[in-house]
Amino acid sequence: MAEQQTNMGSSSTPQAVVKKNKGISPIWILPLLAVLIGAWLIYKGIADAPIDVVITFESGEGITAGKTKVVYKGIEAGTVQDITIHPDLESVDAHVEFSQRAKPLLVSTSQFWLVKPRVTLRGIAGLGTILSGDFIAVRPGKKEGSQTKRFTALTEPPPLADDLEGLHLKLISDTLDSFAQGSPVYYKHLEVGEVVKSRPLIETGQTETKIFIQPEFESLVNTHSRFYNASGIEIEGSLKGFTLRTQSLTSVLVGGIAFATPTHMKPGSQSEDNDTFTLYESYEQSQKRGVAITITFPSAEGVNPETNILYNGLKVGEVDSVSFGKTVNSIVVRAHLLSHATEFAVEHSLFWIVKPEVSLAGVSNLNTILSGNYITVRPGHRTNKPQHTFTGSQPPSVQTPLAEGLAIVLSADQRGSIKIGNEVFYREIAVGRVTGFSLAKTADKVLINAVIDKRYAPLVRKNSVFWNASGISVHAGLFSGVQVNTESLKAILEGGVAFATPDNDDMGAPAGPNDVFPLRHELNEDWLAWKPVIQLSDK
Repeated sequence: MAEQQTNMGSSSTPQAVVKKNKGISPIWILPLLAVLIGAWLIYKGIADAPIDVVITFESGEGITAGKTKVVYKGIEAGTVQDITIHPDLESVDAHVEFSQRAKPLLVSTSQFWLVKPRVTLRGIAGLGTILSGDFIAVRPGKKEGSQTKRFTALTEPPPLADDLEGLHLKLISDTLDSFAQGSPVYYKHLEVGEVVKSRPLIETGQTETKIFIQPEFESLVNTHSRFYNASGIEIEGSLKGFTLRTQSLTSVLVGGIAFATPTHMKPGSQSEDNDTFTLYESYEQSQKRGVAITITFPSAEGVNPETNILYNGLKVGEVDSVSFGKTVNSIVVRAHLLSHATEFAVEHSLFWIVKPEVSLAGVSNLNTILSGNYITVRPGHRTNKPQHTFTGSQPPSVQTPLAEGLAIVLSADQRGSIKIGNEVFYREIAVGRVTGFSLAKTADKVLINAVIDKRYAPLVRKNSVFWNASGISVHAGLFSGVQVNTESLKAILEGGVAFATPDNDDMGAPAGPNDVFPLRHELNEDWLAWKPVIQLSDK
């Protein structure tokens, strides 16, 4: 019984169970948290550490350590911490602390300048600095610029950036008068833009003025707009009275530019960035019918103010003035095209002077003996880009047809006596003319460009033969005697080209544009025996 009780007592005694703790003791949470906070503070200290930059100014006037700010679009980007004298003793260094957020501004192409009140004839600029104090402004450079920590400040605000939203135009004037940066640009007395900068064009003796039109006024400028100098006061008088014209007091004092579309012209297409316009000296000149152009000739014999510009005998313009260019070896002719010929003021238009020419073959351009010399034009394609400055030639050196027809190319070892304007003969009838010369790409041949009149184009076939018809060809034989061949007296004196086409079975297909034919030195008698029957064009 006692043994049984002993067994029962031993079985009811609880047994201890040992468990292992697998987590981190809460006692370590605070030290770990402290380490993380410390690491974060170190990181923030490094990441947010100010960037030390040195900006060199001509003078420290208006800059105060601990007060003067660097401002970009109204937001503070940095603060001047110290000012020291530059080692050159002629400038000062402003030591500026920039925030990390301003790092994209610190590229080599960025520009800095000091903004302070400036009193000009146009008024007071930087008026806000009277209360807030002077500050340093910045224009960010291009992103591809390299990072740097040293800059040289500008002495005045920079001109407007070329990529600023709006319309950027170029104006060319014949005088060396320039406009101050910021001078106003007007449209019907409303200020719509400003002058960016002016610079002289040494090579032409003219002035280029860049202007900026604000985005909301871009649509006011079209390809027929006329820009003129609106500076000062313009007075016109007659028996009917006087007319006084000015834009504003500002334009009277500091100069300005205005533009308008002439009343006799419909607005052109919308102007685009970097379009170039003529800047007229006055409103009256800008309203003349047509478009102003400038042509530079090596000489301008017989050309005077009011000399006509003709196209196919029709007056399309008139010379306004004649003057020396940059050197006495160049003559600048300023003229205007009439309203029905404004499309001639495009790229690749050619202008040259027509005057009487006396040679052994006779007198050409006889009409100019009575009417005087004139300027003629071969217009470029009407879809070409507008152009107002041209270089004339006398006569024009062209390698493209002057009239509608079939353009061909003749290949020869030498140019010989052939020149531009020489006629191309078929059976002693002039059917075309020589229009230009060039060297082959390998420089071993001379390429002579010619055009066959449209009506006679069917005469030229793949197997046609061309020869130099200049001068006289003499053949002598013991039994045949002496035989003289020539195309015409004019060909003898001035030179020319002739061709023949084989009979119908051998003539080949019609020649195509710019087909190349060898130019023979002399005539083969057998060619004159060819008599193909070819239907000519009715036109």
